[in-house]
Amino acid sequence: MIEKKEQETLLMPSAVSKTERIDVRVSPKLKNTLQMAATQANKTVSQFLLDAGLTAAAETLEDRRTFMLSNRRWNVFLKILIHPFAAGDAHETKIRG
Repeated sequence: MIEKKEQETLLMPSAVSKTERIDVRVSPKLKNTLQMAATQANKTVSQFLLDAGLTAAAETLEDRRTFMLSNRRWNVFLKILIHPFAAGDAHETKIRG
């Protein structure tokens, strides 16, 4: 799980100078949808896209950093880390099943 401080860093850009640019091309219909959503959120389109993008980035990164296992599966996982196996070995079935 992403630590709260780390998540705040991802979700709340600091006041440092912004030197990088991200360009996005969309259809007029998509732009209108984004403008309407940004207006409803009392944000500019840039703020809206940045907030949404950083939220999605935090969730995506957390998904790749954290996983939950039962005690049994955790013990199998640790054994596999200590004693690696070839793909398709019986251990693969144990951890997935």
